[in-house]
Amino acid sequence: MNEKNNNFLISNVSVFYSIAQTASRRSKELTEQAKTPMPGEPGRFVIKWDPGQEGFKNAFVAIVFSGVYLDALLNIEGARRLGEDKYRKLYMQKYEDRLKALDVTDAQLLIDCEKFRGIRNEVTHEKAIFADPLTGVMTSLGSMEISTAQEDAWFSASFIDRVTTELKKLGGMNDM
Repeated sequence: MNEKNNNFLISNVSVFYSIAQTASRRSKELTEQAKTPMPGEPGRFVIKWDPGQEGFKNAFVAIVFSGVYLDALLNIEGARRLGEDKYRKLYMQKYEDRLKALDVTDAQLLIDCEKFRGIRNEVTHEKAIFADPLTGVMTSLGSMEISTAQEDAWFSASFIDRVTTELKKLGGMNDM
């Protein structure tokens, strides 16, 4: 129950969290299963082809649902701690600005929040990279940075855990 207005909380926030964490774990399992140590070369691996791209797909699910969870969590905690009217004005702000409004001051968490926002945006608003087959010149409407979805997924799942821990430390979150 929300202490401010005594309303019951109806949300899928815990489901979003579970989807993100389960997909991240599955992505990690599939990535590890695909590795075969290279004989005579410690620390190096041969990566087996995954024709169904299951690890990759799970990574995307983890990243997207980490964002869905974070949005839901910030909406709930923002309304609970600041009041619905005040939080409504912050709703379209960047994640890190909303965290600051909730008194989050951990500098590394705020830096990682910006990184997470970039990861999430790259996945949910993909801009293809075009390559000229003759010159090899590549162009894109978005970032030219290439990252590993699986590593981004593991970062995202860890990040939402850290945000949750920080908000619990600051008080509240009794319903989740």
